[in-house]
Amino acid sequence: GITDGEYRRTYFHIDFLEQLQGVETKGGIQVSFRKADGTVDFSPPVMQVTGKIGHARPIQLADFEFLKSVTTRVPKVTIPSPTMLHFRGGRGAISQSAYPDLDLFYADVAAAYRDELDSLGKAGCRYVQMDDTNLAYLCDEKMREAARQRGDDPNELPHRYAGFINKVVAHKPKGMTLAMHLCRGNFKSTHAAAGNYEPVAEALLSEMNLD
Repeated sequence: GITDGEYRRTYFHIDFLEQLQGVETKGGIQVSFRKADGTVDFSPPVMQVTGKIGHARPIQLADFEFLKSVTTRVPKVTIPSPTMLHFRGGRGAISQSAYPDLDLFYADVAAAYRDELDSLGKAGCRYVQMDDTNLAYLCDEKMREAARQRGDDPNELPHRYAGFINKVVAHKPKGMTLAMHLCRGNFKSTHAAAGNYEPVAEALLSEMNLD
């Protein structure tokens, strides 16, 4: 894969998502990242949906155009999975006045991603990777319990996220490969989540219409 990775970004997801209309970062969420000889505590910011989601301007276009200019191979753009706007804060992080019905939220986020993919596609981008930690987090019992505490069912979430992802996939430009990368969190070579993929396998492998 020919990519510039995330070297331009402070966070793999926030730098992209906070450029959408209706998204702000507030506070932090405590996460204990693990390694062989202990843990590292870290509190990345939590995104809050404070208004209607919209795509005001291309976000990754300039980065893609630079990458395209320095390679003759197929350049890959990485963007955060749209599920990142829901999982960390749950229903409580999404404005009730802007979105009394979460189906409207999912539709607006998918439309914003459609516009972003369209801008990349028109510039010649044929390979986009969506980075998702949430499906891996839903394999970890501690993370699953945290989801329960936020009012979500960790058994239902993977299937709901499959439908969410498919709303984005339905809008991808013709000829574009849309892939997903799963990650268990990475901070100073430590990981946040553990556990096998059984809790999410059905949704991931059978329900998501990814390439």
